[in-house]
Amino acid sequence: MKTKNKRKPAGLITLPKSESLQNKSSNEPWSLKDYDSERFGPFFGISDDGSSAKDIVRAAFSSPKAKALKNHTPQELGIDLDAERLVAIGEVVAGPDELQTIRQECSGKILNSMNVGSRVNQRYFKTIPPLFIPGLNKTAMQSLRASLWSLKKLIQPFLNSKVSRTILVEFKFQDQVEEDRIFVLNGLKEWMKENSPHLSLGLLVNIDERVTKNMRLTRKNTAKKGMDLAKKAEIKEVAITGMPRLASAERVSMPGMLQYFCAQDFVMLFDYANSKGIKTLRPFNYVDTETIARHIWQGLNSAKIFGLELGKYGLYPLTFNESSHVVEQIQQWFKDWTPAPVFYVDVESIGDKVVYTKNKSIRNPMKRSQKQGACDWLKMVGKLGTKVVLIDTVEKAKKMRILKNSDDDEDGIFQIEDVKEINSVGKEFGIKILWAGGITREQAYHFGKAQVFGIFVTSAVSIEIPVRDETRDIALTQRKKPNFSEILKAQCALDAGFLGLPIDSSPERIKNAWKDHLERNGKTRR
Repeated sequence: MKTKNKRKPAGLITLPKSESLQNKSSNEPWSLKDYDSERFGPFFGISDDGSSAKDIVRAAFSSPKAKALKNHTPQELGIDLDAERLVAIGEVVAGPDELQTIRQECSGKILNSMNVGSRVNQRYFKTIPPLFIPGLNKTAMQSLRASLWSLKKLIQPFLNSKVSRTILVEFKFQDQVEEDRIFVLNGLKEWMKENSPHLSLGLLVNIDERVTKNMRLTRKNTAKKGMDLAKKAEIKEVAITGMPRLASAERVSMPGMLQYFCAQDFVMLFDYANSKGIKTLRPFNYVDTETIARHIWQGLNSAKIFGLELGKYGLYPLTFNESSHVVEQIQQWFKDWTPAPVFYVDVESIGDKVVYTKNKSIRNPMKRSQKQGACDWLKMVGKLGTKVVLIDTVEKAKKMRILKNSDDDEDGIFQIEDVKEINSVGKEFGIKILWAGGITREQAYHFGKAQVFGIFVTSAVSIEIPVRDETRDIALTQRKKPNFSEILKAQCALDAGFLGLPIDSSPERIKNAWKDHLERNGKTRR
């Protein structure tokens, strides 16, 4: 009996083969951590959704480097189409149809990478409900008795687990007598010490309980008063709750305590906490880094399955401590591939009780520059086995750039000397650093001269064309389309810098310089 041919389901994706990018000397797939930038020059990535894939490939094969290499592999050419969809808010992850187009046009010709998300899908652990202390119309002893009854009921599920946890106490009314509060806290501590030594007591402070004209000052003073009480009751952990500040709400969320306080107040409050002997000052919600890591894994694994050589992933708005948990997990899951965490330098970040900011006035040792933040972050991810990272800007709509055009350029973050210093820290920890963020053709030359591992460009190689088709992106009026001639110009500028030539060198001169460089350094195949 003859069987009918089964119809191919609609939307089924057929993954293109990428055998040309397989490391023949081992069972592991080739990925970007293996690229030799000292021999073949800086990696050069162009962001696109696949609509300009043919032009990008044509420009790559027309470059002076390609002509000098003659018969080359993608691993030697070092030119990449970075799969991203360009929208009004910036660059977002490419979809399966776009990835299929990209792989069909690029597989075996040039490299491919993808950013699976600029910010994480922030999730929180289910928290233990706080213990509310009644106060009005009750004596201190009555409050303690009622609180002990509530505490026993609250911690009953945790008595057999023997895992260290913190039970937060919140006083419902701010006008309670301080002596009564201390009496209740001490009574609770004594009972817990005798009956559940693996549990500890912390203080929850609601910074929005009073509405005043100067809410910033009120919130800061309320937090300080909470720490004063914690000091007197010998409590070592204080958690903050309340409405996020406006600047945080506009970004959806910010790292840690920056949800509630600006960088200046953050520094002052942590300094105040240290003076009171408080070991932990944190937001009420604990970030669930285990779940975040698994969400990132989904996107990275899709990029790997499609045959891409690099998967970038953002960690904003996590703190350094939270980020380290995620990076550690990702590195364990992708030991034979290249997942690259991203550090964004145009937004504030939190390290170990310090804040990193673009603010030029850095007087307090707890308030540090973004250059120091990048160096400290590299040390952290390097110890976790990270091989490739990206340093970038995230707020594309604000036109912030990774590199300054001049000393007084407020839209730029770093000088080229800062880039060199950060690169040296990366090399110390075995990390190859990619750079992105509004890089112009002239700046690409300076990056090449600095002998960086690689750069990504978008605007510098694109022309803007009107959006003509129907779109749900209501703020998008134009889109960027990589242009053949602009790609060639940027590639020549990058190569000229790397080879020590003037920026206006002709393609023929660059090709000849490449031939000399490759003869001196040896061109080998993998």
